[in-house]
Amino acid sequence: MQSLKAVPGNLLATHRVTRDWSGFKSLELDIYNACNRAVKMELLIGDDAWIGSQNYWNRHNRTITLAPGENHISVPVDDLYRGEGAARNRGDIKRNLDADQINFISFTFAGKAAFGDLFLDNFHFIKGGAAVATVESGTPSSTSPVTPIPSTAVAPVRPAAKAPVAPPGTYVWADSCAGGKPYIGAG
Repeated sequence: MQSLKAVPGNLLATHRVTRDWSGFKSLELDIYNACNRAVKMELLIGDDAWIGSQNYWNRHNRTITLAPGENHISVPVDDLYRGEGAARNRGDIKRNLDADQINFISFTFAGKAAFGDLFLDNFHFIKGGAAVATVESGTPSSTSPVTPIPSTAVAPVRPAAKAPVAPPGTYVWADSCAGGKPYIGAG
């Protein structure tokens, strides 16, 4: 398995996501922060309704502080509110995201490239306590189980050799043009 390397100041985004998250408990990922300080990450998730009315309050906005070292991120599917955690569903659309109509996800990392590197790894969904299909093995589905992740222990995340690098001011896309692998292009 190989990690995706990013640096603070970058945005990772794609519209090529598994659309139906309704059968899953959570989206899980590990991030190793090799920076010498905490880095703020903003996670945005959109659905079909957001595409029709694109504004800040109609998408899911979650801010996560990544401490130096290992970080495990869990995003509960039943908690995909619109807007911010402190002001849920206050936009034009007064309900949580439609978990069966997800069409966008992005990760924005605050800071400067000089802070150091971030390594994203082990993207997967949890369904009924078991992990299913990682990004590396293909599109997540309810029929392709992989090793369960115990809720009390998280495997260490270490930077992988030769991880794709996203220079400052670029976007990283995982889409069909790159065979489902991360693609680094100019913003």
